Amino acid sequence: MEAGYEFGRGENLVLIGVADEAALLETERFLLNKGVRHCTFFEPDNAMGHTAITTEPLDKEKKKLLSNYSLWKY
Repeated sequence: MEAGYEFGRGENLVLIGVADEAALLETERFLLNKGVRHCTFFEPDNAMGHTAITTEPLDKEKKKLLSNYSLWKY
């Protein structure tokens, strides 16, 4: 929902997983360097810290940037 508010539309939801908050922040720097618009979520409750990133809708080329990430598994 937040991505829809931020970027004006929402189409699909694809979840990728990273090991921890440090890896999440590394992913954020990667997105910044590649020019991908995104929002990083900070959860202050229970000292959770940064918990998620949402990106703008990605075209085919930008989707390739995330191909090295694994899909999130519950």
